[in-house]
Formats: sequence, C-alpha cells, structure tokens
Amino acid sequence: MFFLAGAAAPHCVVADSRPIQDAPLRLHRHRLRPARRLLARRAQDGRAPPPVPIHGAGPPRRQRTRGGRAAPEGGAPMPHDGGHGVVRLSELLSAFAKDVAGRIVLGRLRVAAEDDDGWRAKVDALLATFHVGDYVPCLSWVSAVDGTDAKVRKAFKRIYRILEEIVGDADRQVVEAGALDNDAAFVHLLLSLQKGESAGLTEWRLSRDNVKALLEDLFGAGTEATIIVLEWAMAELLRDKGAMQRLQHEVRRAAADNESSLQITEQDLPGMEYLRAVIKETMRLHTPGPLLLPREAMRATRIQGHHDAPAGAMVIVNAWAIARDPEAWEAPEEFRPERFVGSAVDFRGHHTSS
Repeated sequence: MFFLAGAAAPHCVVADSRPIQDAPLRLHRHRLRPARRLLARRAQDGRAPPPVPIHGAGPPRRQRTRGGRAAPEGGAPMPHDGGHGVVRLSELLSAFAKDVAGRIVLGRLRVAAEDDDGWRAKVDALLATFHVGDYVPCLSWVSAVDGTDAKVRKAFKRIYRILEEIVGDADRQVVEAGALDNDAAFVHLLLSLQKGESAGLTEWRLSRDNVKALLEDLFGAGTEATIIVLEWAMAELLRDKGAMQRLQHEVRRAAADNESSLQITEQDLPGMEYLRAVIKETMRLHTPGPLLLPREAMRATRIQGHHDAPAGAMVIVNAWAIARDPEAWEAPEEFRPERFVGSAVDFRGHHTSS
C-alpha cells in the first residue's frame, strides 16, 4: 500500500507492499554518494587496502585484563560478570563493530578520546529520550525548558571535537606520507577529495565539515546496524538449538580446513552457506531500520492500479512490512534460516547469478 503524506510533504509516498520492488525508482541523492563512488573507483583500479585481521595478524594471542579475564591482543577487554563466566554480549559485539569500523575508516582500532566520563552512555540516553516536539511541533519549546536541548548541544560539541581530532591526525599523516598507498584508510581518501587530489572526482571536492559529517554517518550507521543484527542473530540462535548446532558445525569445519591457524578468513565465507542464510534471515525478521533510505520516482507511475507517485516524488519503503508479508514468506514471524539456503538473493535483496 501507498500512503500520501500531508501538506508538509506533498510529494512523499510510503510503500509497504512487495510490488514496489519493480517500480521505476532511484535512490535519493545524499551525502554518502561521493564516498560510495570513490570507494568503487579505488576497488576497480586495485588500490583498495587489503583486508586485515580485526585483532592483529597471526594466531590469536591472549593478554590479561584488570578484571582477570583474557582479551584478544589489540582488541577490547571482554566484558563479563566476575566469577560467573557470563559474557555481556551486547558490549562485546559493540566493541567488535567499532573495532571493525575503526580499522576501515580510520586505519586503527581505537578512536580519539577515551570514554573516561561515560559520555557515550549519555549520548545513548539522549537518543532514547522522548522529544515531544518531534511529534507535536508546536511543543518544541518543551525540550528547551527541560534541558534536553542543552544536553544535545553539549553532546554534539563533544562528538565534533573528537571528529576534529581524528581528521587532524589523518591530515598530518597524509602530509607526512606525501601520497596515498594501499594501506590508506577511508578518512585519508576523504581528505584527498577535500584537497582535490583524486583524479576524475574533482567535482566532489569536500570541505572539512563534509569530511567530519561523512565520518559521523559511517560510524553511526555502520556500527549501530551491525550491532543490532548481531545481537538479534545470537538471540535467535540461542532460542533455536537446531540452527545453532548446524551453524557451529559449519564454522568448525571451516576452521578445521585452515590447519595452520584454525582461523576463518574472508576467503572461507563463500563456502559457508548456512552462515549467510542465518544473516539473511536475521536481517529479514529483525530489519535494522524499518524504513529504507528515501527513493525518488524517475517518472510518474501508478502502483497496484490506484496509488499514484508523481515524477520526482519521494518514496519511502516500509521494509519491515515487506519482510513480514505472509503472501511473500511462509510463516513470516518464525526464524527459519533454511528459507535462504540455496537462494540467489544477496544481503540487500538483489538477485544474483550464484
């Protein structure tokens, strides 16, 4: 179904039915577009950095932490409840996702400024705060009165100080190196765009504020969505012992094939069909974002015979409703990774040849 928004957005359409996948839509332009094209160009010409292990090269080594539990060298200490052998999985997955993002975006595991005053927890609390002005605009003044606006401004000032430190460090590294190499992190590529040094992409010269905004987007969207999917995957596997055992068998078999390191590498992933099925089913049943990024209608079109989307209209796809449509999925409320075994659909819902 399509629903036209009110007067504030006269050309906004929300779609929650399966036929939307065949509609003539294009992704609405946003500030990650130049970054995406830059990454694609780097990958095509062979200059993209090679994959690196998250916690360093070679066999995994262990080191002691203040709490007495061991942690992978170079990574975050394993959060746990002392003496009970219970791992706080949410914190562990959060540290893992941020380490991955740090490796790719910054070229290092840790970002600037340690969490010495719990500011990340404060930001999380602000994100969970109910802002009445978001729902009743005429009451936006309430956030100013109760102090929420002041807390938000303080949090963003802290975030942008950290981003400025990150960009400053990366800028000095670029100047000292003189030229980008295969080990360049994404922040270095963004700075090359800022300076107009990327051949063929000078039309997207970025400002320093653009670079910081892109880093904020990449860390925000890149880590939170990953954490959500991983947490739900673990929760579903704990509830479904059969799926857990089948996945464990596949993982152990893949690790055993690498006798020298007993590690699973990126090259092993194409052969791990059930792992891919578990991830796809988790993303279907627990969509990280219920609404996809806005699309734009390339031409006037009519969906299902009676829903009109004029040319240039913004279309918002309700991915949550589509993923739970009983006409498209058998038992849509159940966790069944087997439905994706042998499937030619990739993680974004696109059909592939394999």
